[in-house]
Amino acid sequence: MKSIDPQLNRLLRAASQAPEPACFTPTNGWVRSVMHSCQTQGKKLDEQLSDAVLKWSLMGALTITALSFAWHFSSAGSLLPEVVSLANSGIEISLAP
Repeated sequence: MKSIDPQLNRLLRAASQAPEPACFTPTNGWVRSVMHSCQTQGKKLDEQLSDAVLKWSLMGALTITALSFAWHFSSAGSLLPEVVSLANSGIEISLAP
């Protein structure tokens, strides 16, 4: 069996005889001010997050739109004469007496 360290024994006795720490009970005003600051911080964080999501969503939508326009016009180049001739024939039919 290990021998008991006298310094540790004295330390434990002194700790057991130490006075109890003072208990802190917060006042209602203090609790309200802390709650108000937390709610304000939360609102600011929500606003920043929603702004970031909105900006990224708009950038994504604009990118998709630009890419779809580019793809459409690159593939529509071969169809352009047919579309123009179709439009011209429609105008000629509507103007014909």
